[in-house]
Amino acid sequence: MTTHVDTILAGFQTASMGFDRAASTLSAADQSLGKSIDAARRAGFTAVGAHLQTALQDLRQLQTALTAAKRLLGEAHSSIVGSPKELSSEQVLGILSPIGGKLGQVEAGVLQIRSALPGLAQRIAVAANQSPAIGMLNTLAQQGTAQILDRITAVKQALDAATTDAQRARSGGA
Repeated sequence: MTTHVDTILAGFQTASMGFDRAASTLSAADQSLGKSIDAARRAGFTAVGAHLQTALQDLRQLQTALTAAKRLLGEAHSSIVGSPKELSSEQVLGILSPIGGKLGQVEAGVLQIRSALPGLAQRIAVAANQSPAIGMLNTLAQQGTAQILDRITAVKQALDAATTDAQRARSGGA
């Protein structure tokens, strides 16, 4: 079971790094969009600036959602990080059981963000088709969120394996 726990901890760490990269990308897109808004307003394109301002608000909502998903990941991680190396089957089940629900919430949050990114990029493209934010958001939708979801899937698989092993051991089957 220690191997499963180590795999789970490594998966949490890798997923957390993915969240950090995604947050950095969203921050860079925020800055890029802010520059586009300023340029549109300076040029007298108030409708374009207003359209981009709405897109910026949507982007910031995604940043908030990403932060919330990472917080949930952190909560799940902290419930296991301080556990002793040698655990009884009951301890493993007690520690790991609540993690699955939190991971489901993290996954749902990332999927929601992933599904919103292409539409946001399209809305930006309508007003500022040369904005670097478009490429950033599309790359995040296609690659960045996929990497996070892959890590979450790996953690869930290790979690399921550890739980199955603990249940077997508890029932005397191992």
